[in-house]
Amino acid sequence: MRSNIDPRPTITVIPPRAQIADAHQEILGAVIADDITAALAASPELNVTSRLSTDSVRRDQADLSKLSDMFGADFVVSGHYRQIADKIQIGIEFADTKNNSILWFERINTTLEDILSGGEALEDVTSKIKQSIILNEVKKLESQPLETLEDFSLLFGAIGLMHRLSQTDFHKS
Repeated sequence: MRSNIDPRPTITVIPPRAQIADAHQEILGAVIADDITAALAASPELNVTSRLSTDSVRRDQADLSKLSDMFGADFVVSGHYRQIADKIQIGIEFADTKNNSILWFERINTTLEDILSGGEALEDVTSKIKQSIILNEVKKLESQPLETLEDFSLLFGAIGLMHRLSQTDFHKS
């Protein structure tokens, strides 16, 4: 268990990579990562790695354990995208660095205009990531001894149990 005063999980956002790389595509990946990072950083229950720190890292260059070591990340957001004319398909992956598992993946279809204008395409990513953390930490809370869990696992697991309809789960939280 990590001895840390800050019980929040650390999330690192790696700029998504273009499936067909060129200079324009790299800039678009940075814009997407900036939007996701800003949305996550607005959540007081999350600790988010600065985008300036992750700009030079690509998901295909480092495995999850290396990213965890580099940034102290508990979770990593990464992905890829493809652009055809003004249409963009983004695949966003949210992974747990401790057990190398994907907690959530989604494909988002949007437009270049929506991404560049800070539109709605990425708005629900933050809520889905938070929900994924809660579900993951509830599983850990139910299957592992409490003394082996991270502080954020206890916090998010308790939040998840508290919102279940079962009175037993509520009392356990």
